[in-house]
Amino acid sequence: MYCDKIIYNANLMSYNEYIPVNYHDQIRKGELSAVATYEGDPENDKLIGVSVTGSHAGWLEIVWVAMADWYKQDVKAADFVRYIMRRAKKSNDYVGAFWEIHMDENTKYLRDILMLSGMELHEAKNNIYELSLSDVEHEDMLYAAAKTADCTFLEDADEDVLEMVEEMIDEDERPIPAPSYFDWDFYIQELSLVCCEKGKPVGLMLFSEAKDYLVLELAYSVSSKVMPGMIGTALLKAKELYPPDKRVLMPIVGKGAAEVTARIAPEAQRGDIVEAVTWFKERKVNKSLRFIMDKMKGK
Repeated sequence: MYCDKIIYNANLMSYNEYIPVNYHDQIRKGELSAVATYEGDPENDKLIGVSVTGSHAGWLEIVWVAMADWYKQDVKAADFVRYIMRRAKKSNDYVGAFWEIHMDENTKYLRDILMLSGMELHEAKNNIYELSLSDVEHEDMLYAAAKTADCTFLEDADEDVLEMVEEMIDEDERPIPAPSYFDWDFYIQELSLVCCEKGKPVGLMLFSEAKDYLVLELAYSVSSKVMPGMIGTALLKAKELYPPDKRVLMPIVGKGAAEVTARIAPEAQRGDIVEAVTWFKERKVNKSLRFIMDKMKGK
């Protein structure tokens, strides 16, 4: 018999080996839900697996599942995935559930599990653009876009502006993939930037460096009109600071930013994913359906 135990901030580190650290902050903020499932009483410490899920436009997103070693057989793992979906179906009025899986050496194993669990599988492209700085074309377009934005690099931004940025993001009701605490020193000071209008921040773009890559950690704005100017400013600066073969990873959220990236770097590559979907209700062409279809198409 399955028995669930909610994972909160207080006991999160007890499951550190099962939940990647990049999900911890979202769990602490309540943006994602984490549950440890046991066989029988949790006090007996017979862990079956851990699940991390989110909610999007009436859909359950299965973000992460980790199984205990003794429960990793395909059939048992598929039963656990079915249980996660049954649990969600009973407790919430979801349209259905989906799970995005990035193609790697474990994809076949996960595909088998998801097919056994009854989910439909589709291949699609993810929203992470990979490019080299030499792929960036149309510098005239970049310069034109950059002129539309009043951007200040972190190395020149004063503390008052950074405090206003934190308040702006904290007060935004949208689900922003931003950390609960900004360690400004972590980001590349001469490349990350704040965009302002009339002295008030309206956008933020943060870069870090991981191995051989520049990584766009956050691209945030209060309006889609701000994004092209920030992208233009950041890419022009990156071309000054780094050699042409420098690789860049740009997770893009939003149609406008994706269109700008595709225009200025048409050779940018996007990774392959498997989109697994199951329906809890009769299919209808409504906002929820369009959401999941757009996710599957990488929009």
